Amino acid sequence: MIRIALVFEQAQEELRWEAALQEALDGAGMKAEVHRWDPQAAESDAHPQATGNHPQPQGLAQAQPDAPLDRPLDRPLARAAGFDYAVGWLPPAAFFAAQPHLKAFFNAGAGVDAILHAQSVPRELAIYRLEDAGMGLQMAQYCSLACLQLIGQSQDYAFDQQHCRWQPREPRDAADYPVGIVGMGVLGRQVAASLQALGFPVQGYRKTDHSVENWQRFLRASRILILLAPLTEQTRGMVDAAALALLKPGAWLINAARGPLVDEADLLDALDRGVIDGAQLDVFCEEPLSPASPFWHHPKVRITPHIAASTLMQPAVKQIVAKMQQLMRGEQPSGLIDRDRAY
Repeated sequence: MIRIALVFEQAQEELRWEAALQEALDGAGMKAEVHRWDPQAAESDAHPQATGNHPQPQGLAQAQPDAPLDRPLDRPLARAAGFDYAVGWLPPAAFFAAQPHLKAFFNAGAGVDAILHAQSVPRELAIYRLEDAGMGLQMAQYCSLACLQLIGQSQDYAFDQQHCRWQPREPRDAADYPVGIVGMGVLGRQVAASLQALGFPVQGYRKTDHSVENWQRFLRASRILILLAPLTEQTRGMVDAAALALLKPGAWLINAARGPLVDEADLLDALDRGVIDGAQLDVFCEEPLSPASPFWHHPKVRITPHIAASTLMQPAVKQIVAKMQQLMRGEQPSGLIDRDRAY
């Protein structure tokens, strides 16, 4: 019997993952039980909550081969040892201290900068990130919409509507708005394919391309700069005043990756001085964005609250179960985090 722990900051999130993950495990024919970890519970694994292969309605106890009759099915898991795998988001160090034999941790998202920065996961433990899990299509839709709104001049027409002004504008051609995508992983490739299908010229910038000359050449050829790169020490602050000044005239920045990729003070200055025409921002250095932030009321900025691509539960749990099956067969799943490269 495989034992899997769920470690999330919010109990409601654990409940969502518990039901979905158990269903995916059952569907794959895996004999496994999923437990919710509760750091406040007593340090005992004598009677942990387990959904088993056939979860029962909450609060209903029935005799099962691996569970005593008096086991409370609605009680969260105590700090039990002996888990094979764990799934979660920003797990505390205390969890891993109690799990010396854990085989792998599955991060419930594609971004791993937060968990690596927290340094709660032992360095020798394998961490796997989600790859796509429904996020690729969402990201492609988000970036495509932003680019289409730009060439469609939707912001200008919305302003005209507010002033009851009937004013057709000169149409813009997608071919005149070459897109540069920083980060050509699973998400970046889907964004590139979508934008190319819409008529935008697209170029990608990968970690293997890195040199001052290549970076500057890439920026000079871009009129729409889309950020989809992971946050590492090498990418932090990569879009600064010098980078923004190299973009083609009338440029736009779309950041759907991590806020700290951009020097926000330099971005505001570039917007105020007309170095670039605008920015679509889904992420910020501090989130939630403070009500005092000048981004909120800047006329050249569009804001969304970190929603460009969210983890979709069903693709996520199916992917995690598939990776567990690979590990059990002695294979190496994709998505293993390289601690030295920080993604």
